[in-house]
Amino acid sequence: MFRDCWDYICYKIQDTILKNGQKQNRKKQENINRTTHRKAGFLLQKTAVVIAGILWLIAAARVFWNMPQTGVQENVLSAFGSASYKEVCADISAYGKYGSMELTDTAKEIILEKAAEKIGINRYTIEQTSRDNVETMQLSQNGENGSVLCRFITIHQENVEYEQYLYIGVTLKNTVDASFTYEKLIRQIMEEMQIDTEVNVNLKGQIHGALTDTQKEQFAQDMLDMMNAKLSVGRHMEDVYTVYAYNKGIKNYIMIGKDKVNVNICIGYDEEKNETTVYLATPMNMQDY
Repeated sequence: MFRDCWDYICYKIQDTILKNGQKQNRKKQENINRTTHRKAGFLLQKTAVVIAGILWLIAAARVFWNMPQTGVQENVLSAFGSASYKEVCADISAYGKYGSMELTDTAKEIILEKAAEKIGINRYTIEQTSRDNVETMQLSQNGENGSVLCRFITIHQENVEYEQYLYIGVTLKNTVDASFTYEKLIRQIMEEMQIDTEVNVNLKGQIHGALTDTQKEQFAQDMLDMMNAKLSVGRHMEDVYTVYAYNKGIKNYIMIGKDKVNVNICIGYDEEKNETTVYLATPMNMQDY
C-alpha cells in the first residue's frame, strides 16, 4: 500500500511539474506573440506614416506646381490693369487640327455642342456654309457681356485626304477678369479631343490720347516688370511698339529664332480716334493691330 501511495505522489509531482512547464511555455509563447504583434503593429504604423508622408509630398508638389501658374496669371491681369482704360475686352482662342477622317454633319454638330456645353452656353445657333473646297459649320452665341464662336472647318480636295480643323473663341466685353478661366476651359476641350494647339489670351484696352515712343517703351517695361518677364525683342514700326518677352512661370511658349516667347505686348495709336490701344497677350497676339 505504501508503494501505491508513493507511486501516486510521484505521479502528482510529475503532473504538477508538467503542467507548470506547459503554463510557462504558454506564457513564453504569449509573450513572443505579443512581441511579434507589437513589432508587426509598429511596422504597419511605420509603413502607414511613410505612405502618408509620400501622399502629402505628392499633394504638396501638385499645389506647389500650380501656384506659380496661378500667380503668373494674376500678375498678367494686374500688369494689364495698371493703366486707366476707356474700354477693355479680352479674346481667348485656340485653333488646331482635329483629324483627317471624313465626318458627317451630325458628328460635327455633336462636337460643337459638346464644346458649347463645356463653356457653359445653351442659346447658341448653328449654321453651315460652303465655299470652294472649304465647308464650315459654325456655332455662335452673342450677348451684352461677350460672345462665343466655335467653328468646325473641313477642307477637301480631289485625291487628297480630308483635313478637319476646330476653332474655339471667347470674347469678353468690359472685363478681363475671367480670361484665364476660359483659357483653362478651352485648353481642357482641346486636350480631351487630343488636339495639339496653343490657347491664346489677348487683353485689349484703349487709352485716350497719344504716347511718345519713350512712354510706350516705359509702359511696356513696367508691365514686364510686374509679370517678372524678360524682354527678348522690342521694336518700333510706324505708330506701333511691339515687345516679345519670356516668363519662365508660364508653361507654354513659342520660339522666335533662338528666343523663347510667351508674352507679347503691342502699343499702337489711332490718330482719327486719338486713342492708344494696348494689347497684352500670352503667348502671342493673333489679332490685327
